[in-house]
Amino acid sequence: MSVNLAEVEDLQNKRVTIQYNKTDTDGEKTMVEAEGVLMAVSAEIGVMFRPRGHNQGLLIEVDNIESIVAVPTAPKKIKQKVLKEVDLGDVRAHLAERHGYPLAWANQASPEQAAEAHNGLDHADLGHKHGDAPAEAADVPVVAPETVSA
Repeated sequence: MSVNLAEVEDLQNKRVTIQYNKTDTDGEKTMVEAEGVLMAVSAEIGVMFRPRGHNQGLLIEVDNIESIVAVPTAPKKIKQKVLKEVDLGDVRAHLAERHGYPLAWANQASPEQAAEAHNGLDHADLGHKHGDAPAEAADVPVVAPETVSA
């Protein structure tokens, strides 16, 4: 074994690639590399590992483990949110909270000045835009199929 299980305890419940020796029925050992989730770690016993595509875990004993490496994960893509139109009375707070305008400016500006400043912003590449949210599937009326009576 070339892995110290105390060092991989922080990988518990994370996706990993594990290399381990598997003993066949005839006693021959073969090296196996698998990707999955490290479910539990015990320095005395080994690891409970659930391979990708399986719903049950495998107990891999300490002596059979060669290496455990975390699988790199790509950052989640951030999507632009759709917010309702900002009311004239709330536009100063919106500029300070969502657009990073200084509080001093937001406190001294009139609602009309704040609305003008906000309308001048290009929301195309920001974390939000204003307008109506797209219609949800639940908002579409469901039409019952016609039944044929005998």
